[in-house]
Amino acid sequence: MSSNSFDEVMRKAIDLNVRYYSTLGRLAADYMRELVTVMAEPMKAAVNASAAPCAPPVTAPQSAQG
Repeated sequence: MSSNSFDEVMRKAIDLNVRYYSTLGRLAADYMRELVTVMAEPMKAAVNASAAPCAPPVTAPQSAQG
């Protein structure tokens, strides 16, 4: 009987460890997905701002020299 109870305890401990690390992995994946989303927003804004058409440069009128 002692061996059966030890086996049961080990089985439950292993099951608990598998569930713990599975949950931790999902949490890490969710964190990274949210981090990418948050970091992508400022990058999109920067790209859109740099891609916006600029006004043509204003040049001074050329004076006739001669």
